[in-house]
Amino acid sequence: MRPFSGQYNKKTFFSRLPTDCSTSSAVIGVSQAADRSYYGSWTFPAANWLYFNLSENLAVFYGANRLDYYFTEGLAWLMMPALPFAAVATYQALNGRLQVSLTTTAPPRTVTRSLAIITLALPLMLSLISHKEVRFLYPVFPILAILSAGPIASFFHPFPYPYSKGKRYILYGILIFNIIAAILLGYVQNSGLKSVHGWLRTEFEAKNPGMVTYGQTTHLNHTSLGVLMPCHSIPWRSHLVYPEIDAWALTCEPPLGLSEAAKREYVDEADIFYQDPAMWLAANMGTGRARAWPEYLMFFGQLEEELERSVPRGLYEQCWRRFNSIWHDDWRRQGDVVVMCQR
Repeated sequence: MRPFSGQYNKKTFFSRLPTDCSTSSAVIGVSQAADRSYYGSWTFPAANWLYFNLSENLAVFYGANRLDYYFTEGLAWLMMPALPFAAVATYQALNGRLQVSLTTTAPPRTVTRSLAIITLALPLMLSLISHKEVRFLYPVFPILAILSAGPIASFFHPFPYPYSKGKRYILYGILIFNIIAAILLGYVQNSGLKSVHGWLRTEFEAKNPGMVTYGQTTHLNHTSLGVLMPCHSIPWRSHLVYPEIDAWALTCEPPLGLSEAAKREYVDEADIFYQDPAMWLAANMGTGRARAWPEYLMFFGQLEEELERSVPRGLYEQCWRRFNSIWHDDWRRQGDVVVMCQR
């Protein structure tokens, strides 16, 4: 949104309306053309999203949360130590008492109140959907950061070395907390999943020594990979960039087109696997079955003993292992990331 060029009044608003509408129409038109080019037919993803989440309520298949989740947990995870300041800033903005420096000629109270309404409206709308995740709140994070700046600077005045010793301890505690959280979440947690893809690409490139840069060879040796992990555990093609890496994973497609009774009884492939890994491997892996044993088999450490009993003896040996997480609330994702290679 560009700054207002004149006084903030009804005349300015209506004079800008045709330009804003034409700009919005152009953006929607380009977006529709891009979707038409990609999907091969005219589609409106926003309408499909509403149908999937509200009409069919299929998002609940991936987990359901309480109605108050975003306001009791989601915003706390998003803002962490800055949450009290974000709450104060939102309250002050709604009451027209938040002072901020803006580049627009519109009254600051009008702008900050509008921003505060947005930060409340988005969680309220998303609360109507049973499936909830903190990442759905990411669009409001920059807004809350801007609104919170004033109360933070005021509380720790003079910033960054307040006169009050107690406030200095609070400020330094927040800084230390954020540094530790950044290190743990950015470099430690899920570090095995982040590093395994680089190792797999290196393995693939080692089998194709004549490949200086991708696309310069007429034939590449294929590599097969099987991922025995819960759905959405790895980032897939954003990291496994070579199409010659033939990878598959346990699936978790939603129950599209099924009746309400069938939806209640539906169990995806990943859940069936974890109910009895040995039975699933016996029924689906091997010659003449749905999947052949891949060259590489990736899984979390908690599954290691089960696979040692269920995989044909002598077929694999461990070739890569890395620490992944200090703790995980999903028992299926506990343990190191392990890769076994065919002998």
